[in-house]
Amino acid sequence: TFYVTDDNGNLISTDDLFRSYSSKELRKELQDQLNLHWEDSHKNAEISSFLSVFKDFLNRQRLRIRICHLSGGSGRKIVREYTSLMDAVVEEIFNTLLRCHGFREENCDFAMVAVGGYGREELNIHSDLDILFLHRGNLTTQSTLIISDMVRFLCDLRVSLSHTVRGIDLCLEEATHDRICRISMINIRYL
Repeated sequence: TFYVTDDNGNLISTDDLFRSYSSKELRKELQDQLNLHWEDSHKNAEISSFLSVFKDFLNRQRLRIRICHLSGGSGRKIVREYTSLMDAVVEEIFNTLLRCHGFREENCDFAMVAVGGYGREELNIHSDLDILFLHRGNLTTQSTLIISDMVRFLCDLRVSLSHTVRGIDLCLEEATHDRICRISMINIRYL
């Protein structure tokens, strides 16, 4: 076993570089780091204070994926790994925002949906993260706050984001009139 260091001097085992991680495994690792930060802040953390935890996690995992790619990992493996990574990050940003605001998930009146290459689980490392925030009608103030904070947080992480906030009726209407929109709706995945 060999070790390499990331930009922050953290050691990464070469054994970890070549195994595949599911979104669930990545989420567990990220949750553990977030929980430590939450406890260190005495459960009174500002949303922005979590940014460094997400940045470190993303940098470490991107390095792992880059080394896997340079070592001969297939294109299919690389895009699946990156998709799993971004699934874990997006889902944990959502959970962190709920926790910091003191909101409950069941009170949110929207769904996060991956679209396009992200929806197909074929997210390239330099591709936009296409997310549709899908709702039934008017959004509550809580949901509007969570969505705007998510967009801001992802931009602060320097994730290339392409997002839309749409009602179901508008999505159906656009899909009937716009072939490209209709095709993109085929490749959606609930996050």
